[in-house]
This record gives sequence, C-alpha cells and structure tokens, in this order.
Amino acid sequence: MGERKERQAQIQQAIKQLVAAVDAHPDEVERYYELGIALTEQQSYPQAEELLKRALSHFNGDNHAESLLRYGLGNVYYASGLYQEALGEFQQVRDEYLKGQAYMMIAQTYYAQKKYQQALVFALTASEQLKRDSAPLTLMGNIFMTLGNFEKAYSYYTKALTVNGQDLQARFQRGVVLTVQGKDPAADFAFVKRQNSAFYERMQARLADTQKFMQQTVRHQQEKNDE
Repeated sequence: MGERKERQAQIQQAIKQLVAAVDAHPDEVERYYELGIALTEQQSYPQAEELLKRALSHFNGDNHAESLLRYGLGNVYYASGLYQEALGEFQQVRDEYLKGQAYMMIAQTYYAQKKYQQALVFALTASEQLKRDSAPLTLMGNIFMTLGNFEKAYSYYTKALTVNGQDLQARFQRGVVLTVQGKDPAADFAFVKRQNSAFYERMQARLADTQKFMQQTVRHQQEKNDE
C-alpha cells in the first residue's frame, strides 16, 4: 500500500511538471502527449481526453502531431474500456513512424474484445513493421494460447525471445505452455523471478486460472477429435 501511495505521489508531481511544460511550450506536441499519458496512468480519463482533443484542434493540419495525439487518445479510450472509440482513433494514425505502434494497439484492442482473428491479422502487420519489438510476437503467442494452439503459442513466444530476451511476459507464458504440455518450465520461470520478482508473483497468482482454462481447452479439442 505504501508503494502505491508513493507511486501516486510521483505521478502527481510529474503531472504538475508536465502542466508547467505545456504552458511554457504550447507549440510542442510531445508535451501534450506526455501529459495525456500521465493523466491516463492516474486513471484521470476525462481530463486526458479533454486535453488531447483540445490539442488536436491546436495542431490541426500537422500530420505528425495529429497522429501522435490520436494515438494518445486511442490509448486513453483503450485504458478506459471504450474499445470502439479506441479503434477509431488508432485507425486515423497516418504518420509512418507511428503506424506500427497503432497497428499493435488495434491488435491489442481486438484481443481485449476476444476478436482473435482480427487481433492476429493486425499483430502480424505490426510485427512486420516493428521488427525490433517483441510485443507483437508475444501477443500472437497469447492469441494462439487462448485458441488452444499451444505449439504455435510456444513458437511465437520463442520468436519474441529471439528479438528480446528480456521480454518477461513471453518468457513466463512460454513456461506456462511447457507446464500444460507436461514439460519442465523451471528455466523460464526462474529467469522471470530473477529479473522481476514482483512481476513473477503477479503472473503466478494468475497461473492457476490460466492452467484451468487451458486444460479445459485441451479437453474440448480432444472431445471434438473423438466425435
């Protein structure tokens, strides 16, 4: 609880500094974007939305600025569970540099809605543009795991780790796949615990539910095969 209060205090201080930065540099779009991120992290979604919409009218006609602000606004909507609104913003990102990130968030938004085929298409597109980013590959692993295709899930988690060996979600999830397959996950789990024990504990707390779901998926597939 103390850590949470300390984190909130840090965010509040950062917001004060970012507000001052916006006031001092009103023509620098990055200041608005950074403030929007901080407000979103604090779950001040209406304030973040209002700020970024106001900034959009200020930077009207600037392709890079509009794309950055729409990407930020999409993240506000995604964080607050407004998925259709989030998709609408991400789809309006035109800046080439940001398109890969926007495709990744479109994939993540579809995944959150359990629209796995659409999520897979956009995650694949994102992976082609973000070749040095393991996140799209990890998401594809998550999608295949959810669909019960554990071999492909394992393959994509391994590809993600080839791109970024420090991708702890990919490493932990690969360990989960190994567990369900009756193989030894000790090396992957030990690596995650060593690198970030807090993340490891959070993931472990969800592991029982994940395993239960995956075992049900396996049984369902076996029943279909037996028909």
